[in-house]
Amino acid sequence: MEIEGIDGNELEVKIEQDKVKEAEITICKHFVRLGWCLFADACRYRHPSEEEIDALEIRYQRTRRPGGRLQVRNENRASELRFWLLNHFGKDRLASGSGIADIAGGKGELSFELLNLNQVPVTVFDPRPLFLHRYERKWNRGYYHRPTLLNQKYNYVEHCKHPPLEKYRNPSSVRLFFEPFLYDPEMDDELRVRLYEKSILRAHDSQWTRKGLVIGENESEAQEWKEEEMKKVPPLDDLREMLKDVSVFVGMHPDQAAEAVVDAAIQFRKAFAVLPCCVYSKQFPNRRKRDGTLVSTYDILVEYLMEKDERIQKLVMNFEGKNVLLYGDFSKDESLE
Repeated sequence: MEIEGIDGNELEVKIEQDKVKEAEITICKHFVRLGWCLFADACRYRHPSEEEIDALEIRYQRTRRPGGRLQVRNENRASELRFWLLNHFGKDRLASGSGIADIAGGKGELSFELLNLNQVPVTVFDPRPLFLHRYERKWNRGYYHRPTLLNQKYNYVEHCKHPPLEKYRNPSSVRLFFEPFLYDPEMDDELRVRLYEKSILRAHDSQWTRKGLVIGENESEAQEWKEEEMKKVPPLDDLREMLKDVSVFVGMHPDQAAEAVVDAAIQFRKAFAVLPCCVYSKQFPNRRKRDGTLVSTYDILVEYLMEKDERIQKLVMNFEGKNVLLYGDFSKDESLE
């Protein structure tokens, strides 16, 4: 077969190129990139075999930020963790006592969804104020109650039985750094109080950038805030009593507080679930594994945290980025009686 101006070989090449282009259009890019698709068999696009993906050479590449880091897609990570918590611990247990302690809860997405979609009380411990405007807007626009496949997975389950038009509530927030003065039983009381007050001042004199925390230098101004800010944060004794009654300690990429989540759960004999992220080796230069290895990489950090107790387990969550979940339950720790 020949077409005017095109010989037979060129035509065959063009036909093959058209076939490849058509295949790329009909293939599910999420399945190609992640190896799975939330829509499963209901997906309108085709899920190819591994061999076909390699043959077509259509691996979708993630874009990079200006600094060179890969852009990670993790839009549903809060919902994934919430869904896992509900299925692993159960709604009744999560809602027991003073509820969940969400350590370094960031913008408050996880806590907002747990409280409003599952009626699980949450207290966020984070030096930053909560930024809930996005989730409040989604709630008011009915986003969480639309009959989409995403909502069918995360929101239309037995844990989410509530009137669709119910007014949203905002989770409790304690603006301070979650550090050993809150859970270390060996700490001197006078030192504990000093560190507690200092933590409040640091929290309100801190700035946040894309690279993380930057401690401010305006200490005199922070001192002026002290009296007013101390009124907003519960007394130290009340905080410690509340932590003793927590159902589960949770940390989703809690930055420097990943180890504190595990330590608090051990000290208070509670369950925990944490997704470690950054290592902060310069901030914690003395952290070493039992064999003396310096904690300087993400994998070593995970191993270091798991060495704290043999009952700590891990699994890989279904989203991109730092997705290793560590969890454990020390609520029935008879060795501590």
